[in-house]
Amino acid sequence: MRAWSAAVRGYRAALRHRRDPAYAGVGSTDGTTHLGLPADFLIDSDGSLVAVHYGRHADDQWSVDELLSIDRSLG
Repeated sequence: MRAWSAAVRGYRAALRHRRDPAYAGVGSTDGTTHLGLPADFLIDSDGSLVAVHYGRHADDQWSVDELLSIDRSLG
């Protein structure tokens, strides 16, 4: 019986947070999670880091237009 009540509590918690992308059950105290989110790095020909974009969800990366805009702004 205890297993069923734990399952019900877990299900209710999941329903409460189902629209919160930051809630994945693996969060830490600093508000980050251990999810595999994308990150884009633009590296110059000499190996220096020019620009960084950290994705907020799985499909959040630079578009081609954004990359071209960054390239134009760098000269």
